[in-house]
Amino acid sequence: MKLIDVMSATASPHKGVYTLRIRADIGNGDEEFDYGWAPDDPHGLAPQITEWMKAHKDFPLQPYVAPPVSGEQVKAEAARRIEAIIPRWMIDREMTGGTPVPQELKDAAATVRTRSGEIEAMESIPQDYVDDKYWS
Repeated sequence: MKLIDVMSATASPHKGVYTLRIRADIGNGDEEFDYGWAPDDPHGLAPQITEWMKAHKDFPLQPYVAPPVSGEQVKAEAARRIEAIIPRWMIDREMTGGTPVPQELKDAAATVRTRSGEIEAMESIPQDYVDDKYWS
């Protein structure tokens, strides 16, 4: 394996780990591909990349930019919260003629549904959308 060039380097969501776009020969000739790199990784192309980075101290490392949060992620969080408030067995019990789900639990689930709609309607959903401050 031989590193030929590093075209770009972007931080990942994991501290000290980068995604690099590189050219290398890994046995099939000159190829271009993405490669996960950490400076202390002793495996694969990582030691060669570390040396390349030391020799190119001014090479720009792009910051990590988190992908936007989707409405589907918010809906999944709402479903998780509602299931924690009213477990499925309580709903099944009520639907088969058993003890009804207490109204205060139904009200709490309705609040979660309302908050979910409010969060989904935001122009830019915050990365910390799972924080309780958005749901209470």
